[in-house]
Amino acid sequence: MLLREGSRHRYLRKSRDDGQVVAGASPDEQQRREKFSKELAKKLDEFRGLGLSKVRNITLHRSGVAPIELKVDGRWGVTYVGTPAMRISATETRDPGPPLPMQAPPVPIEIHWDDFKVSGKPMFPACQEYLAGAGELVAAAKAVCQAVHGSGALTPPPG
Repeated sequence: MLLREGSRHRYLRKSRDDGQVVAGASPDEQQRREKFSKELAKKLDEFRGLGLSKVRNITLHRSGVAPIELKVDGRWGVTYVGTPAMRISATETRDPGPPLPMQAPPVPIEIHWDDFKVSGKPMFPACQEYLAGAGELVAAAKAVCQAVHGSGALTPPPG
């Protein structure tokens, strides 16, 4: 059960076996909530197993930095590698260039969407997989909610 405390959220649970604690909920509602949790558990575990779900968890609850890497091949064979904590240069110059530096203006390093990797895998497909998984989880939750609760009343969270 999600309870609001100011701007923070927290979950109150006794244990997986005892189910959720909902203040003021009838025994029937508590049983329905337990049934909802059990029926949705498989889909929720599948979603939590997605690559970006794990990355999100690590980023938000452990390291504070996403394991994203940018690898760009420059125009003259230099490979630039960047992370959220290590920027790459915005421009590059040819080396060796013309005899005078003013004759060799820097050129921008061109970054493309497929240059980004998250946990060593291409970032764009990982994001697509995550969004598809989130959509499937929402659809499953709506279907389970309708099947379990139907028109039964639910106690709203306080505050």
